[in-house]
Parts: sequence; structure tokens; C-alpha cells
Amino acid sequence: MINVASTFHMLALSFLVFCTQSGVLSQSFSGTIVGTVTTEQGTPLISANVIIQGTTVGTATSNTGRFRLSNVPPGKQVLVISFVGYRTLTKEIEVRAGEVHTLDIVLSEETITFSPIVVTATRTEKNLADVPIRTSVIPQRDIMFCGGSDLRAVLAEQTGLALIQDHGTGVQLQGLDPAYTLILIDGEPLIGRRAGTLELSRVSVGNIERIEIVKGPSSSLYGSEALAGVINIITAVPRRPWSGSLEGRAARYHTYELSGTVEHTDRWFSGSIFVNRKSSSGYDLTPATISPTVAPYTDYTIIPKMNFTIDEQTAASVSARWYHSEQKSQTSILQDNQPVLFNERSTLTDWNIAPSISHRFLNNVETTLKLFATRYRTQNQLEYDAGGGIYSRSLFDQAYYKAETQTDFPIANQWLLSLGAGAIIEGVEADRIQDGKRTTESTIAYAQVEWIPTPMFDFIVSARYDAHRDYAAQVSPKAAALVKPFTWLTLRASVGSGFKAPTFQQLYLDFTNPGVGYSVFGSVGVKELVAKLQEQGQIQMLLIDPQTLETIRPEHAISYNAGLEITLPFNSFASFNIFRNNVRDLIETNPVALKTNGQSVYTYFNLNKIFTQGIEAEVTVRGISGLSFTLGYQYLEAKDEEALERIRAGKIVKVGSNGRIRPVHEAEYGGLFHRSAHSGVVRLAYEHPATGTALSLRGVLRGKYGFADRNLNGVLDDDSEYAPGYALWNASVIQTVTDFISLQVGVENLLNKRDPQRLSSVPGRILFAIARINVSSSSE
Repeated sequence: MINVASTFHMLALSFLVFCTQSGVLSQSFSGTIVGTVTTEQGTPLISANVIIQGTTVGTATSNTGRFRLSNVPPGKQVLVISFVGYRTLTKEIEVRAGEVHTLDIVLSEETITFSPIVVTATRTEKNLADVPIRTSVIPQRDIMFCGGSDLRAVLAEQTGLALIQDHGTGVQLQGLDPAYTLILIDGEPLIGRRAGTLELSRVSVGNIERIEIVKGPSSSLYGSEALAGVINIITAVPRRPWSGSLEGRAARYHTYELSGTVEHTDRWFSGSIFVNRKSSSGYDLTPATISPTVAPYTDYTIIPKMNFTIDEQTAASVSARWYHSEQKSQTSILQDNQPVLFNERSTLTDWNIAPSISHRFLNNVETTLKLFATRYRTQNQLEYDAGGGIYSRSLFDQAYYKAETQTDFPIANQWLLSLGAGAIIEGVEADRIQDGKRTTESTIAYAQVEWIPTPMFDFIVSARYDAHRDYAAQVSPKAAALVKPFTWLTLRASVGSGFKAPTFQQLYLDFTNPGVGYSVFGSVGVKELVAKLQEQGQIQMLLIDPQTLETIRPEHAISYNAGLEITLPFNSFASFNIFRNNVRDLIETNPVALKTNGQSVYTYFNLNKIFTQGIEAEVTVRGISGLSFTLGYQYLEAKDEEALERIRAGKIVKVGSNGRIRPVHEAEYGGLFHRSAHSGVVRLAYEHPATGTALSLRGVLRGKYGFADRNLNGVLDDDSEYAPGYALWNASVIQTVTDFISLQVGVENLLNKRDPQRLSSVPGRILFAIARINVSSSSE
């Protein structure tokens, strides 16, 4: 009988001997190059690229600027060393088999400012400096400096973006509500809005490579929800033969997070998987109430990505994302004027999958076919604390499926034509939706023409056609231009339209509050539902004849943006932009009938018009090596045009200081609520690569903003209706311990700002610590 254990040991020993001999033979027939890459001032450069020209042998420098190239073929080799913002250097070296060659490379600064490749503004890969449509990028380094665990912390520190509390935390862009900003992950939409808000805490930042922000309507390429702009979260792409990372984060309120990534690439395949777990005990800013401000929760995220090179012209990929969250807390509800205690449990599951294939034909014509499926499901259950019986359950289950193709046609080196088409199916199942379940379909087609007559000019015209089953077809055009009169000056201008489609709730809602007794119906079924209440004898009086009601239309906007960017010495820069958004057909609720219980029946209407306008300015100055300072500022006006007309006509009144009722003066009108006229950001950073130390101090500044209509006249017009301005300061220190280990400590809300009523997402000062381990096949 064969001894299995002995056989296994012999095989293992043979394999070890083979690997050892192979390594010795490999080293005896090849050479090794080691060295450092530094600046002219002697500062090590981190992640500089070092490759052997004409081969696939290459690596990146470590956190101390060192590199090592093994298995280099003997003979004369040309070494190419490059780094962003520095002149690329080539160096010839005679490699001898079995020898180690040591080099000290010094790179000099390049006056041309580096500009990354972006994809969101034009749906094609393009250098950021050459994009006619205003786009800003948050690089991975800034995300790491922030030290936050989710998307909220990163976006809060950007010029012109404000975080708004409304059924979660959403982002306000150019003064427009979170409902008007499209959030993408790798170019595909994130669904699951509550009252128009996408909760940003659903997105972990552990595997984000960069975030691209396009301000101004982008419906000409992306359709609905891109009325204010687009935020595209680009996750990391596997690039190394083998690498892995592990990150642990601990913070106040028993908040613990652990994430890890593994990636592999070879000639035909690359893949990665990112896993994240986060838990917290939550916090309570109002201890007098039973319900906590944020309930204890546990979140999980898994993101696998795979890319396949089928041949030199064809490539395929598939990516997926799975997110799951559970929350548990207690709450109380009055029953017979007595508080009754309940245990509340909420679960949220959000997943998507996105396969695609692309093929490059003759003349560099490229076609891409993408499929995308995503689902967002929430369940909420209340159980009696005494006895455990179920008091209520609620469900919201949204699905979104899309098939889309895009073809890019380069023409005569000056023109690029992009054509796309697709079909979308959406569905929702919810307790408050008419008949419990609804589906709808739409088809899309878009075209974009880009003309680059000279390196100084770039012009883009695009348009998209959306045909939806439940409302009229939409056409969204846009035009943009870029002019570079000098190497240090870039001018941009754009004009475009956008639209925001009605939500499932606005179209199909069927909800009656069981405690108060009012009803809210979607515009599609309001006629039948009001008629049903009339038959049941629940309608006392009609305020509007339901037969005259029409299905609501999408909201529309026309936007204008113009600005300039100036490149300054030492990789410094300044930018300035002015904008104006005119939005019409806003969807609001109004009563259509009075019920016999004294409550109203509401439905949705297209009513007023608003505008937002303002300026944005940002300057980044880099002084001595490693030091940078950024100051950003936004001035914003956001007003309701109908309210302005009524104020000018003397139709809106208030109680004056003498106790008498008088008309509101136009100068008293403060515009839309939850907008600050003045806001800004401050960032100060210092990096010292020689010691592996990096420090940052960031401030988020917001002026006073309208918070509540205390005199109940429908407009912001009194000092008592404003919330005071505030400043949130964050700081962190990153210390590289070894080439693959780094530590970070920091504090959010350094000055311990607290406002439970208005800033429920800010629980006070939060200390955190992060440990990171990164290993790869190219590390020394």
C-alpha cells in the first residue's frame, strides 16, 4: 500500500528543489537592477515607474523611492524612469548575468502639469486638461488623506458640494437638490433613492481609484437624474501581477472596519476582489427620546472585477457589487395616548452586475456592448417589545435592467463620432405603490460629435433621446467648447439641458397615513383612487376636478457654465467658474380634495420655476517641496421665481417689528431653504517622503442657511428662520513604517461642533486610527 503522507512529503520536497533550482538557474542567466529615484532636492519619489524599454519587465518605486528589477535579460538595456510632474529619463545600462547593478536616479521637475485620463464628461477616455466640459477629479491620494470610511466624508471636502440631511445624506451640487445629481459607480447608476436622496454611506471608499465630478446638466449622455451633474465613482483596476492589501479602521462609537483586496494580472486576464465589513454601535444626540439618532448597524460590501483579453482587438469584462446592511434599535409609538415600546429591525440589500465586451475594427472604430442589472431592497419590521408580536412590516424593492451599445468612429484625426442606443426596464414592488407592483420601459439613443481642429481648440456637441412609456419623450442637447490661447491658460464654456423624470412614488404612490388620516396618490392613478374614496363616502369636497388632472411631466433645466484655469509655477493652479441653472416644471404636492375626517388628499403637480446661479473659485499653491495649500469658495443664489413674483406683487406678508402685518420686502427674501450663499473649503497638506510622513488639515466652511419657515408664509424672509454658519475641521497624520506598512491617525470635527437638530450626521469629535498593509509582486 502506498504511504500517502510519505508521497506528499516527497512531492513537496521535489517541488521545493525544483523552485530553488529554477530560481538559481534564472538568476545565473539574468541580471538584477536595484536603485533609488529621487528629486533634485534628494526627496524620494513614491510609485515612480521603472521599466526596461521594449519589454514587460517593470516595477514601481516603494514608499522610500527604492526599486528592484529581477530577471533582466543580459546585454545593453534601456531603462525608462517616469513620474507625474517630472521629466521622463532614459538610461542605458550594460546588464551582466548573475550580477546586481545599483543605480541612483534623479528626476527634474516638469513644467507641464499632469492631467489624468477621465471618462465621465464625454463617455470616452480623454485627458482631463483637454475636456471641454468642466470636470474635477478627486484622486486616490486625497481620499486616503481624508481617512473617512464612506463617500460622505470625501465629498464634503470639495468646493461647490454641500451635504444635505433629508431621508439620509445626499449631495447638493450648484444649489440643486440631491435628487438632481446622478451617482454612478464605474459608469453605472446607483439606485434606491429615499425622497430623492441616495444615502452616500452605502459606498465604501476602500477600493476607489478616483472620483470624477461633472457639474451642469449631463442628460445629453446620461438621461434622467443628471440635471445638476454627475458624480462617477471609479473603482480600482487590477494592474500588478499579484498584490494584496489589508486595512483596519477603528473610531469612536465602537466603529470598526476591516477591508481587504487581492488582485492578479497576466497577459490575458486581470481580476480583483474587494471585501469590506463595517460595524458601529451608532449614537444618540437626543437622549431624551428612545429612538437613537443613528441605530447600531453592520454593513458588508463585496466587489469582484474581471477583465479578459480575448485577442488584440477584443476585450471583455464583468464586475459586480453586493452591499448588505442591518440596523437594530428601539422606538415608541403612542397608542391610546400611551407610549408603546417597539423593537425595530431594518435590512438593506443592494447588488449589481455589469458584463461588457468591446471590439476594435479597422480604422480604430470601436464598439462596446454593456449589460447592467441592479436591485435595491429594503425591509423594515416593528415588533412589540412585550410579547414580540409584529406591529408592522414595510417593503421597498426596486429593480433596474439596461442593455446599451456605443460605437466610437475616429474621422480624419480631427473628428470623433460616438453613437449609442439602449433599452431600460425598471420595476418596483412596495407597500405604498398602487397595486403593490409597477414596471415601466424606456428606450434611449444618443450621439456626440467632437471636433479638434488644432491643439488649441476642442468642440463637442451631443444630444440624447429618451422615450418613456409613461411620459412624453425627451430630447436633451448640449454643446461645449475649450480654447487654449496659451500653454498656461484654458478657457471652457458649455450650455445644455437636462431633465429629471418623475419617480415611481410621484407616478404611482398609494398611501394613507393610518394615524393622521391624510392620503397621497401618484399622478397616474389619482383619478381612480379619488373616485373610489367618493364611492366609500370619504370625500367631503373636491378642491380640483380630478378629471382635469394630467400626468406630471419631467422637470427640466437649462444650464450655462463658463470658466478658466491658469497653470502657475511649481505645479500650482487656479480656476474660476460661473454658472446659471434655470429649472422649470418642478414637481410638488398640493391638495385635490378634503376628506370627511378633516384631512386632505394630495397628489403631484408641475408647478413653479427656480434658478440657481453663482461663482466657484479654487486655487492650489505648492511652495517648498511637499507643501501644498488649497482654498475653494462658492457664492450661490437660489430662488423661487414664482415666490419672487408674488413678493413683488405684495401677495406674501409677514408680521413686522411693530406687530402689524405687512408685505415682505424683496430684499428680505433669502431664496430656497438649505442653501448657503457663502461656502468654501481649506486644505493644507505636507508630505516628507524621506521620513514617510504626511500631514493634512482640512476645513469645510458653510455660511448661514435657511432652515425652517417659522412664520409660515411659505418663504425664507426672517432672521429667525436661518441656521447659523459653521466650520468643520478635520486632520490626519500618515506615517509609513516600512515599504508595505503605514499607519494613520486623525480626528474628524476637530473643534467638536454639535447641532443635533440641524446636523444629525455630525455626532461630535471623532478620533480614528487606520493600519494599512500593502504587498505586491513588484514590491522590493
